[in-house]
Formats: sequence, structure tokens, C-alpha cells
Amino acid sequence: MTKRPSLTSHSLATALVVVLGACSGSSEPTPIAASVVVTPDEATRLVGESVQLTATVKDAAGRVISKAVSWTSDRVDVATVNNDGLVTGLADGIATIRAAVDGKFGTAEVTVLGPCSTALAPTIAIGQTVNGSLTAADCLLNDGSYADGYGITVTVPTTVRIDMTSTAFDTWLVLLELMNDGSLQERAFNDDVDMNTTNSRIVYTLQPNLDYFILANSFERPAFGAYQLSVALNSAFAGRVIGPPVTKPGKGGFSGFRVRGSGFGLQGLRTADSPLPLYPEP
Repeated sequence: MTKRPSLTSHSLATALVVVLGACSGSSEPTPIAASVVVTPDEATRLVGESVQLTATVKDAAGRVISKAVSWTSDRVDVATVNNDGLVTGLADGIATIRAAVDGKFGTAEVTVLGPCSTALAPTIAIGQTVNGSLTAADCLLNDGSYADGYGITVTVPTTVRIDMTSTAFDTWLVLLELMNDGSLQERAFNDDVDMNTTNSRIVYTLQPNLDYFILANSFERPAFGAYQLSVALNSAFAGRVIGPPVTKPGKGGFSGFRVRGSGFGLQGLRTADSPLPLYPEP
């Protein structure tokens, strides 16, 4: 009879080492993302400025895990984001930045302020004269012209005369009201005060505690150069509430002002270079 070999302690130990060695070579399952949080979740930057966002990824147990996320912007015309979460502002508006992995995502809202932003518009007071200049760095409107915006408010009904003069270009003046929904409503406009000048004037009764904006603009698209803008009391029309302008047949105006994020924008065309109403006819 052939004798079966016995298992010695040495052979058992060797087998155990082999088994353990095989187990130690196996890898743990890749963790799955259960949530993604982006910080900061809100940011405001000027055009050309950047903000660094960070994505924190956690698993179902709430443990932070190391996983690469994919960064995207829903408004690449407003802000772009690179693979590291660095966001750069390009134009006025609001962009939602998203970091995603394993079907989960987190977002941040980035507001970009530029030349067309109402939030950056300087104020002008009654009795004040501003020396300004239209340049290619100003707010570019949808019709190809450039404009500067100035904010003005009053505490009581006040009839004002707004004058814009320039020897460099044909002026175009617009008065806008900021509505509760963030849109801009045109209240008055003027091209030429009369046939003998290319300067502009608006006479209007401002209502209390409303946000108005004056657009210093040009008739030509584009036009650049220095101008003067002044706001004064106009006692000749005191107490008279002047409403939206009436556009005469054959004389184009522009309307449909809206906020691009939080700025000026216009739609429509101006089709005639001629005197337009200083204020609407009753």
C-alpha cells in the first residue's frame, strides 16, 4: 500500500501564504459618487475676472472621495470654465457652472458684470453735468452702437430736462425705467432738439422711488468721442406727468429694452435722423 504524504506544518504555512498573497493582490471596488457640492455656490465678477470653484464629492456614507469631475457652463458667451473649475467672465449675464460625476452634479451661479450692467452704472443728480466719452470699451448695444448708462432717482414727482451735447457725433438720448421683473422699459427718447442741431433733449416727470437710467448714445452706429450730459429742473413743465413717447409714422424709434443678465440691451432699429419729440404729445 502506498503511503499518502502527510501535511506538515511547513506545507500548511506555505499554502496559507499563497492564499493570503492572492487576496492582497485584489483591488477594492471604485467608490461611487452620491453627491457633489460646488463652493462657492454664488460669485460675482467683472468681465475679464476669474473665480476658482471647488467640487467636493462624497459617497453614500458621506465620506469625501477623490474623483475627477466634469466642469461645464450653460452660458459660454457669459462665462467659461476650464477642467480645474476656474471660471472666467466674458460678458454681462448669469452663467450656471456645473460639476458632474457618476450622474450626480453640483452647481454654482456666477454673475458677470460689464459695461452694460445697471449695477455698475454711475448716478447723476439733478443740477449735475457729466463730461463723458463714447469708446469701444462702453456698452455695446444690439444695433452696433455704444452707450453709457447713468442712474437717477427722485423722492417726489420731479420734472427734469436732460440734455446731451457733442461736437464729435450726432447724439441719441434715451430714458429707461427699471421694472420689478428686471426689464428696462423705454420712457422717452430724442435724437435732435431741432433741425439746426444734432444735440438731444428729454423733458420728463420722474416719479418717486423708481429706478431710472439715462442712456447717452449716438445716432451713428458706431460713433465715438466726447459728450456732455446734464440734468436740470424744468419748471415750465412742473406737475405735468409725461408718459411713454409716441413714435411718428416714418420716424423709427427703438424699443423692447431688456436686461442681459442685469444690463442694457435693445432691439429694434432707428430709421431716420430727424427731430423726435422732446416729450410725448398728449
